[in-house]
Amino acid sequence: MTTTTAPTLLDEDWRVLTDYLPALAEHLRATGVEELERPGGAALAVFKDAGGPALAVPGDLGGLGATAEQMARVHRVLGSRAPSLAVATMMHHLSIATIVEATATGTEDERDALRFLTAAGALSRGSIAARLVDYHRTGTFHLPVPD
Repeated sequence: MTTTTAPTLLDEDWRVLTDYLPALAEHLRATGVEELERPGGAALAVFKDAGGPALAVPGDLGGLGATAEQMARVHRVLGSRAPSLAVATMMHHLSIATIVEATATGTEDERDALRFLTAAGALSRGSIAARLVDYHRTGTFHLPVPD
């Protein structure tokens, strides 16, 4: 007799996370929720290093190109293991999705600007929304300094 295990609610979500951000998936599996939620913990740094901030950026613009459904699956896993990371990254991805949508009907120059921001790391180091607010306030867009 063969025994099969029924899939759990998050199995497909974990698969999507692992496909896009394997280092983050490994960290989430290996780290307790208490540690993931600890102020100053490594979860956000692992997310950034794994490329998570570029998850919502289309592949042709230099991002990882996750679909809306895939993004929802990733965020469901984050919410189950690191709720604070899920909230923070959801806000970032909503900002990115808004920018991507705005440039989708824009000029090629605007799409080139998004490609540049992705390549320069502006989407993966710090909050793009904060950078845009600063740009509107000062007229200067500050790119991150490479490590």
